Amino acid sequence: MIVVKVYRESLKAYLSGVRTIANRGGTRSGKTYSIVSLLVSIAVGSKNGKDINIVSESMPHLKRGALKDIDDLPKDYEAPDFFLKEAEKMAADLVKLNANQQKVDAEIKQEAAKATK
Repeated sequence: MIVVKVYRESLKAYLSGVRTIANRGGTRSGKTYSIVSLLVSIAVGSKNGKDINIVSESMPHLKRGALKDIDDLPKDYEAPDFFLKEAEKMAADLVKLNANQQKVDAEIKQEAAKATK
Protein backbone atom coordinates (compact mmCIF):
# COMPACT_ATOMS: atom_id res chain seq x y z
CA MET A 1 0.00 0.00 0.00
CA ILE A 2 1.29 3.44 -0.92
CA VAL A 3 1.03 5.75 2.07
CA VAL A 4 0.40 9.40 1.25
CA LYS A 5 0.59 12.57 3.33
CA VAL A 6 -3.07 12.49 4.46
CA TYR A 7 -2.59 8.92 5.78
CA ARG A 8 0.74 9.76 7.48
CA GLU A 9 -0.48 12.96 9.12
CA SER A 10 -3.74 11.37 10.26
CA LEU A 11 -1.77 8.42 11.66
CA LYS A 12 0.51 10.79 13.58
CA ALA A 13 -2.53 12.54 15.03
CA TYR A 14 -4.16 9.21 15.94
CA LEU A 15 -1.00 7.89 17.60
CA SER A 16 -0.60 11.12 19.57
CA GLY A 17 -4.08 10.62 21.07
CA VAL A 18 -5.97 13.37 19.26
CA ARG A 19 -9.72 12.71 19.58
CA THR A 20 -10.86 14.51 16.42
CA ILE A 21 -8.98 14.56 13.12
CA ALA A 22 -10.21 16.76 10.27
CA ASN A 23 -8.74 16.76 6.77
CA ARG A 24 -9.30 19.41 4.11
CA GLY A 25 -8.57 19.26 0.42
CA GLY A 26 -9.99 19.38 -3.04
CA THR A 27 -12.30 16.95 -4.76
CA ARG A 28 -10.61 13.64 -5.64
CA SER A 29 -7.55 14.54 -3.56
CA GLY A 30 -7.45 11.13 -1.87
CA LYS A 31 -8.72 12.19 1.56
CA THR A 32 -11.48 9.60 1.85
CA TYR A 33 -9.38 6.73 0.49
CA SER A 34 -6.50 7.59 2.84
CA ILE A 35 -8.75 7.93 5.87
CA VAL A 36 -10.66 4.71 5.10
CA SER A 37 -7.31 2.93 4.63
CA LEU A 38 -6.16 4.27 7.99
CA LEU A 39 -9.37 3.22 9.74
CA VAL A 40 -9.11 -0.28 8.28
CA SER A 41 -5.46 -0.40 9.39
CA ILE A 42 -6.47 0.63 12.91
CA ALA A 43 -9.26 -1.95 13.02
CA VAL A 44 -7.14 -4.78 11.61
CA GLY A 45 -4.10 -3.88 13.70
CA SER A 46 -5.96 -3.39 16.97
CA LYS A 47 -5.26 -6.02 19.61
CA ASN A 48 -8.15 -5.04 21.86
CA GLY A 49 -10.80 -4.37 19.22
CA LYS A 50 -12.10 -1.07 17.96
CA ASP A 51 -15.55 0.16 17.04
CA ILE A 52 -15.22 2.51 14.09
CA ASN A 53 -18.20 4.40 12.71
CA ILE A 54 -18.08 6.13 9.34
CA VAL A 55 -20.93 8.57 8.97
CA SER A 56 -22.06 11.02 6.32
CA GLU A 57 -24.82 13.50 5.63
CA SER A 58 -26.76 10.96 3.54
CA MET A 59 -26.59 7.36 2.34
CA PRO A 60 -25.95 8.34 -1.32
CA HIS A 61 -23.10 10.57 -0.16
CA LEU A 62 -21.68 7.71 1.90
CA LYS A 63 -21.99 5.28 -1.03
CA ARG A 64 -20.15 7.65 -3.38
CA GLY A 65 -17.35 8.19 -0.86
CA ALA A 66 -16.33 5.94 1.99
CA LEU A 67 -18.20 2.77 0.97
CA LYS A 68 -16.80 2.97 -2.57
CA ASP A 69 -13.30 3.45 -1.20
CA ILE A 70 -13.69 0.45 1.12
CA ASP A 71 -14.62 -1.63 -1.93
CA ASP A 72 -11.55 -0.28 -3.75
CA LEU A 73 -9.14 -1.50 -1.05
CA PRO A 74 -7.16 -4.57 -2.06
CA LYS A 75 -8.90 -7.79 -1.00
CA ASP A 76 -5.64 -9.13 0.49
CA TYR A 77 -5.20 -5.93 2.52
CA GLU A 78 -2.72 -6.19 5.36
CA ALA A 79 -2.46 -3.40 7.87
CA PRO A 80 0.96 -1.78 7.90
CA ASP A 81 2.86 -1.91 11.15
CA PHE A 82 2.00 1.56 12.49
CA PHE A 83 4.95 1.96 14.75
CA LEU A 84 7.50 0.56 12.30
CA LYS A 85 6.29 2.76 9.45
CA GLU A 86 6.10 5.82 11.66
CA ALA A 87 9.53 5.07 13.12
CA GLU A 88 10.94 4.78 9.58
CA LYS A 89 9.44 8.15 8.65
CA MET A 90 10.70 9.77 11.85
CA ALA A 91 14.19 8.34 11.28
CA ALA A 92 14.22 9.71 7.72
CA ASP A 93 13.09 13.11 9.03
CA LEU A 94 15.81 13.00 11.69
CA VAL A 95 18.48 12.25 9.08
CA LYS A 96 17.28 15.22 6.98
CA LEU A 97 17.16 17.46 10.04
CA ASN A 98 20.67 16.40 11.07
CA ALA A 99 22.00 17.06 7.55
CA ASN A 100 20.36 20.49 7.51
CA GLN A 101 21.77 21.30 10.96
CA GLN A 102 25.28 20.32 9.83
CA LYS A 103 24.90 22.60 6.80
CA VAL A 104 23.76 25.50 9.00
CA ASP A 105 26.63 24.87 11.45
CA ALA A 106 29.14 24.94 8.58
CA GLU A 107 27.68 28.20 7.28
CA ILE A 108 27.89 29.74 10.75
CA LYS A 109 31.54 28.69 11.08
CA GLN A 110 32.32 30.20 7.67
CA GLU A 111 30.64 33.47 8.62
CA ALA A 112 32.44 33.51 11.97
CA ALA A 113 35.79 32.90 10.23
CA LYS A 114 35.09 35.77 7.80
CA ALA A 115 34.15 38.08 10.68
CA THR A 116 37.40 37.39 12.60
CA LYS A 117 39.67 38.17 9.57
